[in-house]
Amino acid sequence: MATGGEGNIEERVAALERALAEKEREAEVLRAELARTVALHEADRRKANDELRIFAALSDHTPDAVVIASPEGDVTRVNGSYHRLFGRDVEVLGTPLVDAIRPGDASTREALYAALVDGSTYRGILTLRGARGAPLPAQVDCYVVRTGPEEVLGLAAIVRDLSDEQREEVERAELEAKVIASQEALIRELSTPLVPIAEGVIAMPLVGTIGDTRAQQILETLLAGIQEHQATTAILDITGVPTVDTSAANALISAAGAAGLLGTKVILSGIGPAVARTLVELGVEMRGMTTKSTLAAAIAEALRGAWRRR
Repeated sequence: MATGGEGNIEERVAALERALAEKEREAEVLRAELARTVALHEADRRKANDELRIFAALSDHTPDAVVIASPEGDVTRVNGSYHRLFGRDVEVLGTPLVDAIRPGDASTREALYAALVDGSTYRGILTLRGARGAPLPAQVDCYVVRTGPEEVLGLAAIVRDLSDEQREEVERAELEAKVIASQEALIRELSTPLVPIAEGVIAMPLVGTIGDTRAQQILETLLAGIQEHQATTAILDITGVPTVDTSAANALISAAGAAGLLGTKVILSGIGPAVARTLVELGVEMRGMTTKSTLAAAIAEALRGAWRRR
């Protein structure tokens, strides 16, 4: 039979064993929790590394030049497109970010530097020094990358080549200019048509209002037609001209006078009562110009003259 002292020892041993077992269970719980935490951190680390590799691959395959610099502003990494834009022989690692962007002049460099020193974002279209020193039109974006209000993680810049866009813009402007010139030439032809009637006889049927610009076109077209067709008679038909004011009348007289200097007779046809009354009221003298009421009558007159000259 155990004595009282031995009983106390056994109880104390049993209590100690229970305490140790409890501590072991707590330790096991802590180890499991730590393992889960480590696993989560490892998963996060792998995910971050995967995202970093994807971003690096994207950076290396983008056509834009990407430049990364330390918080002090020294370049630590550039992508492949950087060397495509600025040349394979450019040593850029360790140089200041502003110099790596290769601004074309001192004022541009100062603007970039001031923006980065102030911790602001810079965006602008600049002319940089590209490969072999050739001008490189580019859109430049510079950033200060922060992890907090006062902590700078680094600097970054993206340079986008605008050469193709500017070339396309120039080509588009040239094409538009050609189209406009072609349209204007067509309009001039339609507004001042010249029709050969017979050998030595041409006719110009006019339709619409005769303003100063069109009056000049009429004169130029008429003189060019006289020279091209060796015309001895030119018919100006104004049947389709709604009104004849002083400007229009002077234009017709000027055309007749210029044609006369080239030895060409001018017949004015299509004069109706309203136009005739207007010409009288304006005091316009039609000296040196034969007038007919209709285009048919003018053509008949011109052909009779041409027949007599044979």
